[in-house]
Amino acid sequence: MGLITTIYDTVELGHFTWPFRNRHPVHPSTVHFPLTFLTTAYTLDTAQGLIPSLRPLTPLIPFLTPIAQIAYLSHLAGVLTSLPAMTSGTAELWELYKKGGINRVDKERTHPKTHEEVVRRNVKLGVVHGVLNVVALGDTDAISPS
Repeated sequence: MGLITTIYDTVELGHFTWPFRNRHPVHPSTVHFPLTFLTTAYTLDTAQGLIPSLRPLTPLIPFLTPIAQIAYLSHLAGVLTSLPAMTSGTAELWELYKKGGINRVDKERTHPKTHEEVVRRNVKLGVVHGVLNVVALGDTDAISPS
C-alpha cells in the first residue's frame, strides 16, 4: 500500500482544501479518452455490420478488415484509459463521502438543512454510476479479437 498511498498523496485526489491542495477534481479530465475510444470502437463495429448489407456502402467492403482492426485497438485503448478514470472517480467519491462534500463548510453555511441530504444523494448516485461503469467495462466480448 505504500506505493498507492504515495501516488494518491502526490496527485492529491479528492483533496479540495483551498489554497494549498488540489482545488479541482481530477476525474472529469480523465474520462475523455475512454469515452472517445469506446465511441469510436462502437461506431466502427456498427459500420462493419452495416457495410455488407447496404448497397451504397458495398464499395467499402475491401476495408472491412482494417475497420475491424481499428475497432479492436480502439476497444483496447478504451479499456486501458478507463483505469485512470475509474481510479480517480473512486478516490474522489471516497473523499466526497468521507469529508461530507466539496467545500463542506461553505455549503453548510448556505444550506444548513439540506446539505447532508444532498451529499447522501450524491454519494448514492456516484456509487450507482461507478457500478454501471464497471459492468460496462466487464463486457469481455468487446476486447476479444474477432
